[in-house]
Order: sequence, then structure tokens, then C-alpha cells
Amino acid sequence: MQKLISALCLIFCLVMLCCAPIALGEESESIVYYNPDSGKYYHAKPDCETMSSEYHALMQPISEDELAWEPYSFLKRCMHCFGREQWFKKPEDGTMEFHYESNYATAPEGFLLDKAGDYTCGSDFPAGIYTIHSDGVNQGEVCVYATDGRLLHTFVVTGRNSASFYFSDGMRLTLPEGLTMQAMIHVARFQTVLEVTDITSARYFMLLECPGRKYCVQRKPGEEGSLILYNMDAEMGNAEPQYFILPQDQPVTIDLSGLYNYFVELHNCLIWYTDAGVG
Repeated sequence: MQKLISALCLIFCLVMLCCAPIALGEESESIVYYNPDSGKYYHAKPDCETMSSEYHALMQPISEDELAWEPYSFLKRCMHCFGREQWFKKPEDGTMEFHYESNYATAPEGFLLDKAGDYTCGSDFPAGIYTIHSDGVNQGEVCVYATDGRLLHTFVVTGRNSASFYFSDGMRLTLPEGLTMQAMIHVARFQTVLEVTDITSARYFMLLECPGRKYCVQRKPGEEGSLILYNMDAEMGNAEPQYFILPQDQPVTIDLSGLYNYFVELHNCLIWYTDAGVG
């Protein structure tokens, strides 16, 4: 009996010795990439779309474990590669979309209002975040009212822009002829992350439509430019929004990173990432 036990122990040890290298061999370090020449982010791939192509050859691989230590601990996660805003390239048209969950984005997928009129949230359409578009021919002024009847938002929607709003039960909407309102979809409105975007007027929900980054914003020559931030209390008329009047002929840096459940409204401005192309 003692010999049998000894034999079984020997077999067990041999099995463990044989299997251990296999298990270790299957483990692989997570490799990330960064630009050692002034880069601020680490990326999942060396040719991340947020960078100019001239920087791709400079990207250096490091283990993800090294990010906890100097000299790499200052690097931030690239939101196009990782994190709560995970980007995907749509195969049908090549545009970028990303996914982030918000407890306010409760509008049924595919919901559409396509007739002009006055509507009340809760009876005519369910609560949630909606985007209003033009048919490309008509334009009109959208009016959004608080539950107590106060006028909260007026916004002119044309064939060149869109406007997203949150509606809770009891809020009202006036939808002009030629405009449609649909449940907001998870598509970034800044389709090319390296370009300067020219905006006359637009209204986006942060993270689902507008990536959370630091931006340079400059007013368009000869125009009055502004940027307005609404948290959900301000969106429903229970608090004041934050207004930023843009100075003339001088870009300003505005940090929109980490703004969960915010709307941003832009008027007569040029906007681009502060670190566009560097990585």
C-alpha cells in the first residue's frame, strides 16, 4: 500500500512538472504603445487613429504592468483604444462609433417622431435622450419646455447640424415642419479625430456623441462664439448651465474629459483636440 501511494505521488509530481511550463507558456504580457517624444497616452496599437502618421514609427512597446512605475506612470489611457468609451470602426462607411452606458439614455432604439407638432414626454414619447435632425431641405427652431412650462431651450436645426436633448416625463417639445426627432444613437459627431471641426451651432451629449477630451476652441472670425455645458439638472431646468464666451482671435483650452451625463452646446467656433496627432 505504501509503495502504491509513493508511486501515485511520483506520477502527480511528474504531471505537475510537465504541465507547469505549458501553463506559463500560455500567459502573455499585455503590450501597449506610447510615444516617448511628448506622448501623453498609451495605446493598444502603434497606429492609433488619434495620432498623425508621422508618429507611428516612434511608438515604443511596453508591458502594461510597467505603467504603474516611473517613467511611465504619467501616461493616460487612450480613450479610443480602451476605457469606458470603446471605439469601433463601422465597416459600412468607416466612421467611428463608441459605446458608453448612461442611465439617462432610455429612449427605445429606433423611436422616431417625424410630424410637426407639440409633444409631451410621458404621453407622446418615453423619457430619454433624443437627437433632432432636419430633412436637409427645411430648418426650424426647436423649443423645449420644463415640466412647469418654462422655456428651457430654443435651438435652430438646419440641414448642417443636429441637436440632442434629454426629456423627462412632463417636459414638452415643439417640433417644426421638416424636422425629425429620433432616439440618440452612439455615434461620435467628430468623425475624424485629427481635424479642426467648424461648427456654426450644435448640441451633443458628452461621451456618446462628443468624446471626452481636452479641446482647443476658437471663435469664428466676425462671429460671437460660445460653449455652454449642461449637467442633467441644468438640462431639466433645475440649475444654471456653465457659459463660456470665447475671446476674439485667441483659442482657449477647455477640459471636457470625465464629463459623464453632460450636454455641450457649441456656437460659431472651431474646435480640435489639444493633443491631436501626438499620441
